[in-house]
Amino acid sequence: MNLTAMQRTAWAMLALCAVAAPQDAPLMVAAPEGPLLLGDRFELIVTGDFDADARLTVGELPDGLQAGPARAVQTPDGLAWHLPLRAVREGGLRVGNLAVVTGQGERAVPSVRIEVVLDLPPGRVPRVAAPLAAVSVPMPAADLLPFIVSLSVGLLLLCIYAAWAGRNIPPPPVLRRPPELIAADALAHLRTHLPQTREEVPLFVTSISAVLRTYIEDVFGVRAPESTTEEFLFEVAARHDALAAHKEPLSGFLQSCDLIKFARHRPDPSSAEPLLGTAEGFVEATHA
Repeated sequence: MNLTAMQRTAWAMLALCAVAAPQDAPLMVAAPEGPLLLGDRFELIVTGDFDADARLTVGELPDGLQAGPARAVQTPDGLAWHLPLRAVREGGLRVGNLAVVTGQGERAVPSVRIEVVLDLPPGRVPRVAAPLAAVSVPMPAADLLPFIVSLSVGLLLLCIYAAWAGRNIPPPPVLRRPPELIAADALAHLRTHLPQTREEVPLFVTSISAVLRTYIEDVFGVRAPESTTEEFLFEVAARHDALAAHKEPLSGFLQSCDLIKFARHRPDPSSAEPLLGTAEGFVEATHA
């Protein structure tokens, strides 16, 4: 039979297509690029033109790899097999002994080489493993009856004790600050508010006098706030030797205060600071 050149070319193309038929197409395997860090989890993905009933068989793996169950994933290009692996030993590992079994027979999967290192090269970012699935841990039901009974008894005893003790415990004593500290704080506050005009002097001096008289009453028991200056000085000299030693400056201080308070004397504001200093010195010299 004589064939023209065009016919011979057509027969050659048909033969080539028959040789490259899908059932003879090679299988492809995808592996991670570059070295893996020890302990990394990764997958080998096997793709090719095989039937939906095909299955991936895994033979003996090299020491240093741990495999999980393979799973089939349907993609737009066909069926793909995913084999999860984990590197547990450093060094170069060659993964082989993989095959896809179909109704037409068994087709070997090309082997791949995996490099496992302890430290990644400079500039390489380690991969983050996927989070593990949540695990539900069953817990035995707890017997709460003993706990409830114990708690109830404890609360009852606590209430009984509180009711009994509340009638017998005296109230705590009220802690009162020492008179010298109260007076010192009041005078220090007045020092930050010195009068600036003549009209402010009477109120300022009255405040100093009240602080000092209250201090003497608390420390020495002299009824200073209700007494006149003469009565107060007489009682001080008669009953307290410690106050008698300060009679002269105290007399001058109180007379100056009376002059400002009752005689409507309006001294210069600068005269208020010496009066305040006299009161401060008296408290400092007489406190226990």
